[in-house]
Amino acid sequence: MVKPLAVVTNVLLFMLFLGLAATVDVREFRGKFKAPRAIIAGMCCQFGIVPALGYLSTQLFRLDA
Repeated sequence: MVKPLAVVTNVLLFMLFLGLAATVDVREFRGKFKAPRAIIAGMCCQFGIVPALGYLSTQLFRLDA
């Protein structure tokens, strides 16, 4: 069963991301790909360092799945 609070929070989160995406200037966004060092660093952190730290913290604090 779907809880009303879950629906409301998902809708609000969607609206937040939609608002953030709407403020992005397309020309500036395209310009970021000309020097992709920051994008590569962010992807390495997002998909490498953050998951590794999450795993290590669950092992360190002996958290359940």
